[in-house]
Amino acid sequence: MSQSTRRNVLLVDDHAVVRTGLKAIIDGPEDLVVCGEAEDEAKAIDHLRALAVDVAVVDLMLGKASALSSIKRFLQYRPQLRILMFSMHDEEVYATRALQAGAHGYLMKGADSDTLIDAVRTVAAGRIYLSPRVQSEILSNMAAGHPVNAAGNLSALTQSELAILQMLGSGQSVKDISRTLGRSEKTIATHRNNIRLKLDLPTSAALVHFATRWVQADGIV
Repeated sequence: MSQSTRRNVLLVDDHAVVRTGLKAIIDGPEDLVVCGEAEDEAKAIDHLRALAVDVAVVDLMLGKASALSSIKRFLQYRPQLRILMFSMHDEEVYATRALQAGAHGYLMKGADSDTLIDAVRTVAAGRIYLSPRVQSEILSNMAAGHPVNAAGNLSALTQSELAILQMLGSGQSVKDISRTLGRSEKTIATHRNNIRLKLDLPTSAALVHFATRWVQADGIV
């Protein structure tokens, strides 16, 4: 197969062992090749400037920050880039958010090698990739006139609020989150209260309990 027909894939994940595993799988087929690796947004942008990247496989969380906000910046540097989000986080909550942010597919990290290759090829070919389960749910919700992102009360949260909910569930205090996000403690406390109200929880303690159970059930920690 000629170089011109191969799809160049950039891996963006903050865990080296994950990138190594992805590279071993994606470099197998003749039509795909990993052309670069990055552990954060800045390194990814450096690669997008320097390399002819066709597809970026991007972890939903880079460090403690959501990569959803990185998608638009990636596309600014390479508008024709195709983006596949690859994450352990529940696709029922995040898949639609990723597509709305500009991604072209969403795959959970529990997928097997053949599914990963199929997802990369699907996105590279200009199509959208979602698991059959999420595709069915989205179509069912549309047919019933429900919001596409129907994941219980969690669907009412903004991307920022979801990130804060994850941090609360991972044991971070308001002070910790303030330091991580570079926002005032008052602002974070306000977000926490808004999250509590949207989730219809009676107290901040109940919110932390919910967040902890959600994070553990979702495999985030």
